[in-house]
Amino acid sequence: MARVIYYERDKEILIFIRGYNVSFNKAARRTAQLAYDLKFDGVPLFFSWPSNGNILKYASDAENVQQSIPAISSFIMDVVDRFKPERIHIIAHSMGTYGLTQALSKLSQSYLDKRKSPLFNQLVLAAPDIDADVFQKEIAPKITKLAKRVSLYSSSKDVAMTVSRYYNHQRRRAGDSDPEILTPKGVDSIDVSRVDTSLVGHSYYGSNNSIITDIRMVLFQKKLEERKFLIPKSNKTTNRMYWFFTTPQEAL
Repeated sequence: MARVIYYERDKEILIFIRGYNVSFNKAARRTAQLAYDLKFDGVPLFFSWPSNGNILKYASDAENVQQSIPAISSFIMDVVDRFKPERIHIIAHSMGTYGLTQALSKLSQSYLDKRKSPLFNQLVLAAPDIDADVFQKEIAPKITKLAKRVSLYSSSKDVAMTVSRYYNHQRRRAGDSDPEILTPKGVDSIDVSRVDTSLVGHSYYGSNNSIITDIRMVLFQKKLEERKFLIPKSNKTTNRMYWFFTTPQEAL
């Protein structure tokens, strides 16, 4: 009979779910790079749904991630049951956030019926390619019950969100902070438009050192007020607070 040996570091797990137009190999490398950059001392894992790895095949990738929702749910619950970790963090990017949040929404009620404490520690949604209205009204109320903290990073300069809006009948995406970032109840909303200076502006979660530092603070459960790059703002529509990410020079 096989015997599984668990180490101290198995008590904390980081799951990464990649976005659109990312191959399996690139997802594996990104997971390793994230664990290194975040100085994560637990076990990094990733779920790679089948992508064409082609920027021109958005519609096909969207169908693939839709079909992967049951597998994402099974993967996450398998990690919970097999490792029984003390803390699970999830970072999802772009189209991967759609598959993740749909999977979490489906298991939300059945899970809540069985236990009272949150299943996850930190849930980070970077540039979520999700219908903004659906996220705010249907998804956020469910996933905020499953995690101690949900962090939403978005940008008004994300070209991929503009392309996604075109493919999705001009429906605004949750990762687009234009005209203003979404502020669902129970979600820490962070607008990174000012520091997101890459050409496409879509992979800031893993390529911008300041944002990586902030995500590391999220995993270390730092309060928003303690994170040096963040300035509090008030959403004009909801009157809820969100956080505007400053440049390192402005934070000095």
